[in-house]
Amino acid sequence: MTTCNRCSLCCYIRHNGKVKKCKHLVILSNNKSLCRVYSSRLGKTIGEIDGVPAKCVLRESYKKNFKGCPFNVSGQEFADKGDEN
Repeated sequence: MTTCNRCSLCCYIRHNGKVKKCKHLVILSNNKSLCRVYSSRLGKTIGEIDGVPAKCVLRESYKKNFKGCPFNVSGQEFADKGDEN
């Protein structure tokens, strides 16, 4: 079973080159993260950029890889450097 390393890189909204943190994301002092609504997160609106709402989805459905993420998929490109913030 794959376990999330809680880096939070997939918990940001990305749209038209802009990046915004999910409104439910909490970054802890040890740089790990948690979600305030984890058990009911899927499908919830997590924020918006330029009036475009974003909903939480399973990490596996996100079409980018992130450095060190155990859910990366072979053949997918890595998120742009700006996306890692």
